[in-house]
Amino acid sequence: MPNPEITADDLELLLETNRLLSSKLDIAELLYSIMDLAGRVMKVEASSVLLLDEKKKELYFDVAVGGAGEEIKGIRIPLGQGIAGWVAQEGKSVIVNDVSKDQRWKGGPGGSSGFETRRMMACPLQVKGKIIGVVEAINKAEGSDFTAAELRLFEAFASQAAVAIENARLFSSLRSEKQTIEETFNKMADGAMLVTSEGEILRMNNKAAAWFKDLNIQHLSDFDPQGYIWDPEPNGLLASPAKSGHLEIQRAKPVLLILSGSWARLAGPDGEENQMIFIFRDVTDVRREEMLQRNFLSVISHKLRTPLVAITGYLPFIKEEANKLSEHNRRALDAIDKESRHLAYLIEDLLRFTTVAGFTRDTKLAQNKSLASRLVEDALSKVAILIEGDGVSVVKNFDPQAQIMGDTVMLIDMIKNLMENAIRFNTKSGKVLKLGVRCEANAVLLSVEDNGPGIPPEERDRVFRGFRQIEQDFTGQVRGMGLGLAFVKKVIDLHRGSIELISRVGEGTTFTVTLPKAQDGV
Repeated sequence: MPNPEITADDLELLLETNRLLSSKLDIAELLYSIMDLAGRVMKVEASSVLLLDEKKKELYFDVAVGGAGEEIKGIRIPLGQGIAGWVAQEGKSVIVNDVSKDQRWKGGPGGSSGFETRRMMACPLQVKGKIIGVVEAINKAEGSDFTAAELRLFEAFASQAAVAIENARLFSSLRSEKQTIEETFNKMADGAMLVTSEGEILRMNNKAAAWFKDLNIQHLSDFDPQGYIWDPEPNGLLASPAKSGHLEIQRAKPVLLILSGSWARLAGPDGEENQMIFIFRDVTDVRREEMLQRNFLSVISHKLRTPLVAITGYLPFIKEEANKLSEHNRRALDAIDKESRHLAYLIEDLLRFTTVAGFTRDTKLAQNKSLASRLVEDALSKVAILIEGDGVSVVKNFDPQAQIMGDTVMLIDMIKNLMENAIRFNTKSGKVLKLGVRCEANAVLLSVEDNGPGIPPEERDRVFRGFRQIEQDFTGQVRGMGLGLAFVKKVIDLHRGSIELISRVGEGTTFTVTLPKAQDGV
């Protein structure tokens, strides 16, 4: 049977309390509402909320209404001390109808208000078994004692209040995190854009907005009509099964703008990847400098080639007369022959690099279907003298069926450069070169592994840059211009592939190239 001391009005007020508390998410406003409602529900002179500071194991008065409310705000009570401290520690509600006779009562400030605490109910604020504070109701308005029925009503109120406080805290935490993320997003030096998996643009950060501020762009497809060329193009990118990738955006007019960056799919709370993030930066000046550098290198290499042809052309005739020369002059002639051949190699390397560096993904490459193992074998034959001279042990593990579509000459040169890199930078006496070809889904993986000195972590992101070699004191001086891996990276990009580097200092390095698998019937 319903308790006669709890009226229909009490229950109605409790329901109204639940509705009001559920509607408030600002923690300060919520706590004042709890106190106001506690006074109305329990018909008391004063009420207070003490929240638990878990780190310090203390309760503190955050909000108090009536009586000496303002005077007690900020007071802290250790767990286990006082009536409120006991309630928080034990997790039990309590009625004290004469606080002067309760040994737990430590007294309270009446202060200038002259307020006196005579009777008290206190309930723990508890969420999923966790104590977050205590709520107190002080002195019934008509002066009578608190009853067990009123305590049950107060416990029901406390339960609602605890859930509301926890929800408000979670909301406050989420709002703070969201604000931090938004500030970080907007202050990024790179442009950033968030879109749906269908291509609808949800938001841009300040940097991206500055680039596209004069455009009415709502969808990725809106870029093309306004002169922005994407690589890969938006529709293909949205339909791609890939989780992430690189992109480039170019605009020719009114002034050249080149943006380069990456994209990734984002999973929501349900695990569905229904959003994508794009991060890009302005590389216009960098590309201009690269173009100037390529042009300069191309001119220089051609200028060097002309006199070198004359030198190498006349050397055989001079060597026919070598028996007439002194031993010193013969050694000098051999040195000229050796160095001129080395210079010829460097110039060819430079010309090959400058030619390929000028290509873009729009450049039409030769499309030949080739067995990947045959490409590796052809590259191996080009470094046969180097392998024999250095006594390199070669280990092969090939999938004989793996096929690649692409520019055969370019791909062979790319693999050759990886092999040369593995051999020339290995200073060990027992050099080992492991070559692999395998298929995975729609890709062919080529691997070149050595047992050399490895690559330090800080150098791994730099090795694919042009004119870059690891310090001499780490690997020993290797003569060259550091273009081998830059050439490798460019060829792989042109074939829409990728390269991964795994290295263990002192043990060796593995380069794994992933290229699209040739489709049947092509």
